[in-house]
Amino acid sequence: MKHYSYLLSTLLLGVALSSCGETAMDRPDEGTGGSTVPEQRELLLTLQNKLSLASVGTRADIATTDEKHIDALDIYVFGSTEIDGEYTFQEKFSYRVDGSPVSGAGTVDVQNGDGAAAVNPTVLLRPKKGLYIKLYCVANHPKLYTLNAVTPAYEEYTAFTPLVQTNPGDPANNQIKTPGIPTEETFKGLMTTVIDPADVTSVIEPALAMVGANTAAIDLHDFSLASRLYAGIKLTRSVARFDVVNQVETSRFTLTGVGMGNGRSTTTLFPLEAQRDADGNLITYPFRDVTGLTDVNNGVQTPVFYSYANDQADAGYLILKGTYQMNQTDAPVEVNYNVNFSQIKDGTGSYIEINPNHRYTVAITKADPYHIDFTLTVADWEEGSDLGSYVPSNDVATDAITVTGDGVYTAPTKTISLEKTVGKKFTLTTYSNAEVDAKVIYSAAGNAWLTVGAVQESDSDDDLWSKKITLEVTVNAGPFTAYPDATLRLTNKAHGTTTDLKVEGTDAP
Repeated sequence: MKHYSYLLSTLLLGVALSSCGETAMDRPDEGTGGSTVPEQRELLLTLQNKLSLASVGTRADIATTDEKHIDALDIYVFGSTEIDGEYTFQEKFSYRVDGSPVSGAGTVDVQNGDGAAAVNPTVLLRPKKGLYIKLYCVANHPKLYTLNAVTPAYEEYTAFTPLVQTNPGDPANNQIKTPGIPTEETFKGLMTTVIDPADVTSVIEPALAMVGANTAAIDLHDFSLASRLYAGIKLTRSVARFDVVNQVETSRFTLTGVGMGNGRSTTTLFPLEAQRDADGNLITYPFRDVTGLTDVNNGVQTPVFYSYANDQADAGYLILKGTYQMNQTDAPVEVNYNVNFSQIKDGTGSYIEINPNHRYTVAITKADPYHIDFTLTVADWEEGSDLGSYVPSNDVATDAITVTGDGVYTAPTKTISLEKTVGKKFTLTTYSNAEVDAKVIYSAAGNAWLTVGAVQESDSDDDLWSKKITLEVTVNAGPFTAYPDATLRLTNKAHGTTTDLKVEGTDAP
């Protein structure tokens, strides 16, 4: 599958990843990217934060100052002689808020890094010429980890070794003498910090890890070109956020700590896929002390906890720790409450997924020494749009998906194959108990080769579901310079869970 990039001085590249909202990057007192030598090409990278004047006030309440801040940014560059060849590690560029250098990494120039709503931060880097390159950004997470399956244990990954070119100034004869380490595919599977249940300090706190990528190949073969290139990358948070609304005068419950049961230990970066511990088990997160958070017990919505994603089958739950005091004359009683992300009645029901870059708000309405009553709502962390109250049985019926027409569905991999011919289309049918949105997300911007039609709802012919969902996806008329891999995302509007199906374009026979 080919991704072409046009060598114009005003080249603008983009990626289809979720934005992280406003992002603040303070420029160091010392630290310049240096001058550009003939063997390098200037590339101005814009962190494309999704801002608008109409919703800045709302977003400021959604993402706290600490959550928006970038203390460290690492940009990993991968190179290949062929546009669709194997990409291996070429070089790394790093930024630190204190201006300190990073061993083995190139420096960058940061502009507009104060988090102002009207201006996006830009990072000027100077990658080496000679190859096609791809960019991967990791914010607030200088150390990456890999699983040693023999031990088994998660270990810091330190094997980064730049590739070596034979004749970088001669495109006709240039080859990669020594491939870099790691390969692009290995890098994408590296992981964030691993939660240690035995370490009380092993909690996730801002600044939060964020990731973004430009997977459309940028052509740096020609040494005669010196004009600046432009690229845009959006970042997405690697964790979910949990807010609590608790009015102690009403609930009689004072919240002091938050933990999580049946949680995941870490997450891969590209894509964000949460992982169990090294032994394959779910874990219990250490409690995060929230006694220092202002207004946490005064009825004000407060971010109290962050976690990696959870699959529906994990049956994850928050653990709220604190004291219960019915009357002022009573002695406070230490209590722990489990907030299950489920609603099971008479043995039936289901759990919801916990997704990264989402906010889950627990509003406590009533408590006693043995349990609490609460409501749970879900919102998109970026937009702040309310995705509805939690209804546990509203998930899309992934095991009942059927595809008819020109598409071929492979259920184990959730992949739909579709011929890249104008007018080819498939119809997808499934079930749900809530409204469903559908959209297509591409691995690279600029070649929207698919159109998804309106989601049609009808009465269900399955007793387990109230709605039958039908939608149509069609191949658009070009011309297209590439047919990037596409993701058909079905979003449950009741509580924000998503079901992703990969759509692969195939050549005509």
